[in-house]
Order: sequence, then C-alpha cells, then structure tokens
Amino acid sequence: RAVRFPYRAAASESVLTRTVEPWGVVSRRGRWYVVGHDRDRGAARVFRLSRINGPVVPVGRPGAVVVPEGVDIISMVGYRDEMTVRERTALIRVREGTCQGLRQVAKAVRQGSGGWDELDVEFTDTERLAGWVAGFAADAEVAGPPDAREAVIRRLKGALA
Repeated sequence: RAVRFPYRAAASESVLTRTVEPWGVVSRRGRWYVVGHDRDRGAARVFRLSRINGPVVPVGRPGAVVVPEGVDIISMVGYRDEMTVRERTALIRVREGTCQGLRQVAKAVRQGSGGWDELDVEFTDTERLAGWVAGFAADAEVAGPPDAREAVIRRLKGALA
C-alpha cells in the first residue's frame, strides 16, 4: 500500500510531504533506503529512511501497490554507478583519538606528527566526502586531492556564514 511521510531533502533543510508507492527497501553502506513511485513527482525515487521526519501513514488499500516488471531497486540506490565511477583516495589528517568513523573505513592509517594521524580514505563522490569530513569540524582536514579539500572548505565557510 502507498504511504505518506514528511521528508527532509538532502540538499535543504525543508521538510515536504511525500506520498510513495513502495517497491522495496535496500541497505547500502550502512544506510537504508526505500525505493518506489513518488506520486507527487510522478516518477520513481529513492528515499533515505533517516530523512523521514515523522510518522509514516498508510494510504489506500493493502496490496494495491504493484512493482513494475523489470524494476531493479538495487541499481536505483546506486550500486551500478559505483561500478562505472572511478574510486579515488583522499589523504585526510585527523587528530589522534578522534574521527573513529573515518578510521573504520580508511584503507590505511599512519601515525602523523604534531598530534595528527593520516588516513587514506577511498571515495567516489567529492561532495559526499566533503559533507562527512566537515562534520568532524576541527578534528579532520583533507590534505588532498585539491578538489576534495576545496569542497570541505566551501562547506565550512557556508556553515560559518
């Protein structure tokens, strides 16, 4: 059956009501997504469950939603994109004893100098990496590549403004 819920979009803090005919739920990189037909937009969409900002209300009859034939909900969440996008490595400096989430995904961790460690973290999406690193504030800094460093700086300046 279709459901209705308040949803906070990734690019803004505004919360909009969405009415969705769910086709399935997928986990990707520790996050859960519902995939389905967004009645408000008239198109297939993916919604991150952690951005649902209130109660999920059933709409209509149970069993009324039919998943279209040939729909691949796994590729809609982005697995296919990862096969074609070249993975890159960022050098991230983190204060000793901090940034455990970054440390867990790092392919290498080295002791640095002056109370900092160096992490090699693989990524495909510069903006996603920037959002994550900016969340660690003064405990993390991207040393390279330059476009990833600049993306973090832009985010931090935006937060300051």
